Amino acid sequence: MATVDVQQVLDSVLADLNGRISESGAAVHIDRLPVLNADQTELAQVFANVMRNALTSSPPTPHRRCRRLPD
Repeated sequence: MATVDVQQVLDSVLADLNGRISESGAAVHIDRLPVLNADQTELAQVFANVMRNALTSSPPTPHRRCRRLPD
């Protein structure tokens, strides 16, 4: 594990999926994400899987929200 800028990881995943996002007509809105101790490759895979699933299994006008709850 290493210090990972989660925002950079997600930005990279979104860039890779830009074509699929555009084709689906989806809009992705993300607040600033933290820096964490994590495995960058595994984190990218998780984000990519979640995004692909949302893009392929959602109705035409999906609205998905993920947010951090207070401790």
